[in-house]
Formats: sequence, structure tokens, C-alpha cells
Amino acid sequence: MQFNWKNALTIGMMACAVAGGMTACDDDEKEDNNSTWTAQDLAISAAGILDNYVDNVVVATYKDLKNDSKSLLDAVEALAEAPTADNMKNVDKYWKAARQDWEYSEAFLFGAATDAAIDPHIDTWPFNKTNFDNLMSKYNPSENESDAEVIDESVANTQSLTGFHALEYVIYAEGNVKDPSKLTANEFYFCKAVAADLYLAAIKLYGFWAGESALSEAEAKVAEEAEVEFTYNYGEEFKTAGNAGSRWKSPTEALVQIIDGCKDIIGEVRDSKIGAAHSGEDITNIESPYSYNSITDFYDNIISCAHALYGTNEITNVTSVDNLKASAKSLMTYAALTHSDKTGVVATKLVNALAKIAAMKAPFVLYYSDASAGEAMEALEDLETSLDELKAALED
Repeated sequence: MQFNWKNALTIGMMACAVAGGMTACDDDEKEDNNSTWTAQDLAISAAGILDNYVDNVVVATYKDLKNDSKSLLDAVEALAEAPTADNMKNVDKYWKAARQDWEYSEAFLFGAATDAAIDPHIDTWPFNKTNFDNLMSKYNPSENESDAEVIDESVANTQSLTGFHALEYVIYAEGNVKDPSKLTANEFYFCKAVAADLYLAAIKLYGFWAGESALSEAEAKVAEEAEVEFTYNYGEEFKTAGNAGSRWKSPTEALVQIIDGCKDIIGEVRDSKIGAAHSGEDITNIESPYSYNSITDFYDNIISCAHALYGTNEITNVTSVDNLKASAKSLMTYAALTHSDKTGVVATKLVNALAKIAAMKAPFVLYYSDASAGEAMEALEDLETSLDELKAALED
């Protein structure tokens, strides 16, 4: 259904309907808004879509990442102290938990993840095995303090030697955790340095979106020791889009940013994460090859789009359109009021893309040339096209 956004009275009524719990919508509530706002800007703001997106998608996801990264660090330290099978299972558990949190965040890499270069720092692949082997053969960080400083510096500043895939390389082989008794003291030291660096990155992401005041005393201390300055509050800027101090010039621009964030990761999964190897362009460009977690990564990346569009991070898997339950204060609920034809197609294409990814022959590192990978790429192309059409309708 097409809609004339100049009909301010109608859009105001629609905003109240989307907001659900709001008791009133009147001109007085928006008296301090930018005078150039359109009726759609007013409706988006009144509906609480941007607030909900920040609080229940972005901040909620980064909070999970922060907490699971701390659990991962604790597990790695426990493993280094006692290299037992049970302790290795805990490392496996929390690596996968933090990994999923991160993949769930990739529909909103705009903001701190990109501006502070956190994304490439903790999620660059392939891991530089040659440099790692050189470090382990040349330095003895477990016993020599100056050598430890070299490892710490490498982890902090060399993106192909840190993050999720650095831990993955040391911990996993052919889809299984390694025998911890076969790991060296220096490898344990390296893992502790990487896990600590990953935890710091998670604290940064959370602080930049939730605000420095949201950090616990212990988290604030970690950030302070690393000399992190929380110059921006992306969450507050997103919520106040269109007002002074926000990099988003209108609520509509912020709403469209949600779609663009989804499109960015859809394109990356299709063209790089799957496509580079499937096409034969670069068979070394395979994410999570040692843990055999690649297809799970792809799936969770598209689940992150479901979270962003539907305004909730409670969605973990989708088998049908009926399983997509939107928050009342979500982009999809709002857009369905005026463009139900477009949102219906997005929902269908989203479910299909997830189904095609789940059906890919596993592990991807061994079966990247399988036809199922190409089918997943086609489904992702269809999903991106449907989002392009919804974006155009909202911008019209």
C-alpha cells in the first residue's frame, strides 16, 4: 500500500498505533524537534523505533558479547592453569557463545565497530599462521617478561594475529578442540593475551553504544588501563537522530541506516564469506575454518538482520515466516503499516536465505564448491533486492 507522507494527521495516528504503550501523541511532545522534520520523521520518533533498536538490539547484543567475552577470558586463564579436557570444553563453550554474539552484531557494524576499527581488529581472517609460528619459535613469553611484551604488542596491533580467529587457530583443528596437553606454555600465554584483548574490544563496543556510565567498576578499570576514551555515545546519537549533536540528520535517515546495515552484511556473506571461495577467486578466504563454524557464522550474520529489522535479539533461528515475531516498536512493524507488500517479501526472502544457508553442505572449508553454496548466494541476492525495494519505499 502506498502512502502520502504529507498526511501528518494520519501518520500521527499510525505512530501512536505502532508505539502501543504510548498514552498520547500531540504536537507539544515534539516542540523541540527540528522544524524541517517530515511527518514520517515525527512518526518514527513518536513510535520509539530508534530507542527500541538501540536498547533491545544493539546494546543488548553488545552486553551479551561483553559478558561472554569475560567468561571466555576466565575460561582461557583456567585452561592455562590446568590444561584439562573439562577446562578446554569451557573454552570451546564460551568461544562459540562470544562468537555468536559477535555474528549477531554484524548488521550494525556502523558506529564504533567501524569508526574505532574494532571489526577488523577482532574479526580478520585468514589468521597469519606464518607470523604466529615465527613468534612462537622466537619468543618465550611464558618465562621472559620482555618477550611477553612483544606478544602483547603483536596482539594489540596486528589484526591478523588477534581476535576470534587467533584463538580459533590455537584451540581447534578439523572442527574439534585440541588436546590441551599438546599446547605449549607460550601458546597458552598467547591465548590469554588474545582473550584479554577481545574482552577489551567488547567493553569498548558496549561503552560506545550504552555510554561509559553503563560500565561496571571493573569494566571501567579495564578501559581506563587501556587508555580508552569514550568520545562518542552512538546510542544516544541514534536515539536523537535529527537533533543537534547527532550524526544522523533525521529519524528517517536513522531508520534507513538499519536497512543499510543489514544490506552490508548480506553482501559480505554472499560475496566474500561464501562467494570468494565458492567462485574459486580465493579459497583461502574462509572464515572459521579450524572450528568448522563457517556456516553457523553465515547463519548468525543473517539472524542479525532479523534482529535489526524486527527490533528484538530474541530470534535465534527461523523455519517459517510465522516464527518472525516483531517488536511493536520495530522497523518492520512500522513499515508494514504503509508498505505491507514490501515487508511481506522481505520476511519471505529472509526465511528463505536462512533456510538455504542452513542447507549448505558442511563443513564449508571442505565443500565450498558445492552447489548448495551457490543456492545460498542466490537467496541472499534476493533478500538484498527486497530490502532495496523497502528502503526505496521508505525514502519516497
